[in-house]
Amino acid sequence: RGRQVWRRSGRRCSVRAPSAHAKPRQLPLVAGAVGLGTMSLWWLLLSPAGGAASPFDEPHIDRVPPAYDHDSTATRWPSMSAQHYVQFNVDVKQTGYQFTPAFLGTNLPVYSPFHQVEVDVVPLLKAAGMNVWRWPGGSTGNYWCPTLPGEKWDDCFRKFPVFKGYDGFPTSEGSTHLMQFIRLCKAANCQPMVQINSGIALRYGAQKCSEYVIGMLEVFFSNDLDVKYLEFGNEMYGTWSPPYGVDGFTYGGTEYGHAFSAVRSAVKAHFPGRDLMFGLVTNTDGMSFCSQNHICNWNDDILQRTNAGREAEWITVHRYFTDWGDQAVFDKTILGSGPDGLDQIISTLQEQWVRRIGQRPPPIALSEYSPVFMRSEACGAAQQYISFLWQAKFIGDAVSRGHHLKAMNHFAARATFRPCQTWGAGLKRAPVDSYSIYALGDGS
Repeated sequence: RGRQVWRRSGRRCSVRAPSAHAKPRQLPLVAGAVGLGTMSLWWLLLSPAGGAASPFDEPHIDRVPPAYDHDSTATRWPSMSAQHYVQFNVDVKQTGYQFTPAFLGTNLPVYSPFHQVEVDVVPLLKAAGMNVWRWPGGSTGNYWCPTLPGEKWDDCFRKFPVFKGYDGFPTSEGSTHLMQFIRLCKAANCQPMVQINSGIALRYGAQKCSEYVIGMLEVFFSNDLDVKYLEFGNEMYGTWSPPYGVDGFTYGGTEYGHAFSAVRSAVKAHFPGRDLMFGLVTNTDGMSFCSQNHICNWNDDILQRTNAGREAEWITVHRYFTDWGDQAVFDKTILGSGPDGLDQIISTLQEQWVRRIGQRPPPIALSEYSPVFMRSEACGAAQQYISFLWQAKFIGDAVSRGHHLKAMNHFAARATFRPCQTWGAGLKRAPVDSYSIYALGDGS
């Protein structure tokens, strides 16, 4: 706080900490040494990208972070000594990384209770600067479509009954439907990332899907809320995603790619003055990967048999970092899982795009990812510390790969409280706010 004194090459320079309202600026690359350990101070590298017409380049908005409440966890935090010597070596010639709000995205599922989201969740998202919201969020985007004016909340299942046969009604009247989402988004100045139910195009035709998308966008625009990012489905490469397998119906990457192009073309033609950017659903498996749960040759068929890979403004992938063995939580691989996973995503997609169509892939959005705490056997403050540490490092790892990865949407809908074994204290629950961002889904 206040004035800090840094030394470099024998010169003395003074730097004043910015005010809470100041816009962040481009900063030089910084490496720091603290005690005996070395760490990358990625949070000093973060700065907004400006004005180019590429996906996910919107600038940050001014905000005032809330004061930390030391009693919020009902535990006492350890005090820190102020006598540690810290030295920074700053290379002022090297430009830092570009950090846009899209790296702090989240999912806001339609099945979330609207009143709870409005009262409990949105104030936290605003304070955290998290204003890129993916909606209707997750698998719900595969078997749900928005309630347009004059419709009942479940009309989608009456118009497209294949989805009713898949999983019943995944929402209720009290959920965060279209108009409720618009109300929340406008109040929080959010940037919506809207999922399209691509299953409508696959099962009922591209025209039916285009009509529903156009109607939905008209509602957004008539309520003075701009929509720029449209994601064509959710994990459509998996046999768990409807309408695959319903009444014997099947499809592959070829059908999906053609549907993507048809719907994208129709919607863009209807809104010629709008800067609409369509996201293509891809997986991160090998070219000819095939399994019981994954549709064979998904990316390969899209790239070789359709034009979708050339037309997409961005591509979307998912990665969950909790499906390991329990031992991984206790060794050093826990902090390496983030960059290793990101590097695998980027290298796989780059190789496939270059090999099949001779060009680099469009910007990548990690529209669903989870932190590591869901498999942690630690409790209380230890669990909270591991979660925050991993989350902070992962965002830094992603920002440093910003030439390829442009957006991330945290998904905490399954992050429910789990009992864990403490050291001799029996079964306890973690503190209420021990999770890194927030948890929805079952009301937790």
